[in-house]
Amino acid sequence: SQTRTLQKAHAEWQIIKNVAIENSIDHVIMMDFDLYQLSIGVSKTPFKISGIWFRPYLRLQAENDSFKAKFRANILKIQKKITLKVALLNQNIHKIFVLNDETMPAKMASFTKKIHYLPDPIFPYKTLTAFNLREKYSVASDKIILLQFGFIDNRKNNKNILAALKLLPHEIASKTCFLIVGKFEPKYEEKIHEWAGEKPVFQLCMRNEFVSDPEMESTFSQADVIMRMNDNFAGSSGIVGIAASHNKPCIVSDFGVMADQVEKYKLGLIINPNDPAAISEGIMSFHTKETPLYIDGAAYRNTHDLLSFVETLLA
Repeated sequence: SQTRTLQKAHAEWQIIKNVAIENSIDHVIMMDFDLYQLSIGVSKTPFKISGIWFRPYLRLQAENDSFKAKFRANILKIQKKITLKVALLNQNIHKIFVLNDETMPAKMASFTKKIHYLPDPIFPYKTLTAFNLREKYSVASDKIILLQFGFIDNRKNNKNILAALKLLPHEIASKTCFLIVGKFEPKYEEKIHEWAGEKPVFQLCMRNEFVSDPEMESTFSQADVIMRMNDNFAGSSGIVGIAASHNKPCIVSDFGVMADQVEKYKLGLIINPNDPAAISEGIMSFHTKETPLYIDGAAYRNTHDLLSFVETLLA
């Protein structure tokens, strides 16, 4: 019945709290800690609380270099810092986890010692035996498939990616397919067509629906390059893990957790998401063999398996 975000979160927390008390639970682990911070902070609980903190304020960046954007980002950082400080008023906060951000515990050490690193797990879904990505979307064998996957909206930075594709030389563009698979925000498909222009040289394929986990795995395993160039997104993404599980290179934004992970484990290219020319050069490098269409994701897979995730979370 609650429609406002904070009121809804508070109502949900009361339910969680009551169920935990009724069942004599001694440790509650929140799979999304962010929403409940204020409610947790003003509560007294007889149980320990841990949770995954998805949006650490230290990773926040201004959308651009304007004074207004920088001012807004600084205000948001202050708000989020105060929110975490309120949460920590609850003496039973045990551990606050950050996904894939190995540097955050040290950065936050002067503020609190309760921040811990948590590896974002790769889920071992099966693939479809009879699935052929190129046949499904009519993509020729000599074309490189760039995959954009997930919920498709402005955060996916498709405007700049399409601008980059339009900068490719004719010969390379004609051997490139941009495949977008996932549920689109209403009317967003129209924007894609507008940004791509009429009769683009590159091939554009879209599928406006969520697909099953086995089809997702099959799609990743048969694509060539995985795009994860969100603008103004500094957190982790399971997309990078899925790509690593199939030894597929990524192109990711040059800031935040994903950039750190891609650099550390050599998972692909790190490029400014607001620079179409740089994105275009990155795409071109796969065609010219300057950048291989294969990465060794073993090191990432071995440290981001389900067992590592669960053992860390439950420790």
